[in-house]
Amino acid sequence: MKRLHNREHERGQSAVEYALLLGLTVLFVIGILRVLGVDLQGVFCKVVNGIGLHTQACPGDGVIFRDDFSNGLNGWEIDRGSNWRIENGELCAGPGPEHRAYGIDTAGSNYTVSMDATLKSGNGYGVYFRANNSNVNGYTFQYDKGFGTPGAFIFRKWINGKEMAPFTPWQPAPPGYQWYNVKRHVEISVQGNTYTAKVDGQVVATAVDNATNPVPFFDNGRVGLRTWGGETCFDNVQVSVP
Repeated sequence: MKRLHNREHERGQSAVEYALLLGLTVLFVIGILRVLGVDLQGVFCKVVNGIGLHTQACPGDGVIFRDDFSNGLNGWEIDRGSNWRIENGELCAGPGPEHRAYGIDTAGSNYTVSMDATLKSGNGYGVYFRANNSNVNGYTFQYDKGFGTPGAFIFRKWINGKEMAPFTPWQPAPPGYQWYNVKRHVEISVQGNTYTAKVDGQVVATAVDNATNPVPFFDNGRVGLRTWGGETCFDNVQVSVP
């Protein structure tokens, strides 16, 4: 009986060791994939949706992130600004100095970002994409009343926290454009080194990053929101993959 007990004990111990080894291997592989910039949530959602399942995190139709702010600020990392809040079911920021927030589960490479946004005061707001770190490397689309007259829709590159000059040609707003207190639907397509922005279904800006110096185009990163000086409210933020 003692020998049989020892064998059963050894089998149990071996099973635990195999499980621990498997767990460590999985963690190692995940770490390598993250270093390589693989969009793990996007891959996971494609698998989940591919077998006909839909969850809150993977709602289907290629959507990897969706937030109507019914659960408050969950899912967002506040980087700058103290006046982020939920107001009338929307995420609002400002007025005050610069505000920045990033969607925690929005990292990826090629995706489409969409949202509803209302500029209430100030010179504009921005949408980060393929952005990394507080000292930003990435891009923004800017809905920018303060850029020229009568304002403009522009793309900018950020390198080590510094805004580069807008990509050219940038698109001025049409005469008499209503900047304030109108909810606009904004959509940004990010494919390779080509970026396209639409406002209310109309293309308002395009950019192609062919740079090799000082750095080539950034190919991976998170989605974020930015305001400066004024107040903006956001709703129905969504990130989807092809």
